[in-house]
Amino acid sequence: MTAKSISKHHLIPVLIILAITAIAYPIFRGTMPIEFTPSGALANWWGFWGGIILGHWVMFGLIAWHLKKTGEGWASIGLDPGFFKRHRFWLGGILVILIIAAFVVPDLYYKEGLPKKSFSHPFGPVSTGQRLFWILASLTAGITEEVIFRGFALTRFTRLFKSRWLAIPIPFVTFMWLHGTSALTDPTLAIPYAAATAFFVLAFTLLKHRRLEILIIIHAIVDLSFVLAP
Repeated sequence: MTAKSISKHHLIPVLIILAITAIAYPIFRGTMPIEFTPSGALANWWGFWGGIILGHWVMFGLIAWHLKKTGEGWASIGLDPGFFKRHRFWLGGILVILIIAAFVVPDLYYKEGLPKKSFSHPFGPVSTGQRLFWILASLTAGITEEVIFRGFALTRFTRLFKSRWLAIPIPFVTFMWLHGTSALTDPTLAIPYAAATAFFVLAFTLLKHRRLEILIIIHAIVDLSFVLAP
């Protein structure tokens, strides 16, 4: 099936938005220095994750504005927003369980008081407050990263290159870069990130750029699992 073309009127705006959201932003975010304390914990956990959430929503907002202005809508990036409304009860149930877990889990794991950092990951949540915030961050990442790097990037690069497969390399590399330059250079990180990124990219490509909502759910659940981790 031939990929839909981008009209001359929309070509420049699409190129600018792709350059900002799928290239410049992840490179900027991934190369920012991260400060750690002597204990190995993030020096400013709240500022670090707050900045990420803000940046993601700004990029998401830019894409949402463009879709509204062009009149294409979310379906043009493979997303069915109605899915979340139709399944709101079981999705809401999972959210309630996670919120309860945020209050219960710290007492189960940390009998001798809260540690300086998570036992599972130096970026992970420790306290109840951090776990509640992590829920917000995970939902943000699930929605915004799939919209930015799969929904919009892959569909628009496909229109530019006239091929779903030629559209893959740029968002593949920049999505990994978003998670830090070590995700590209350190084999212990690069291999898991590459495998995860390949799964999402190939799934969306093989689904012919449809059912992005399913990938959003999978992405969010993977990130939300840290709410239950020590």
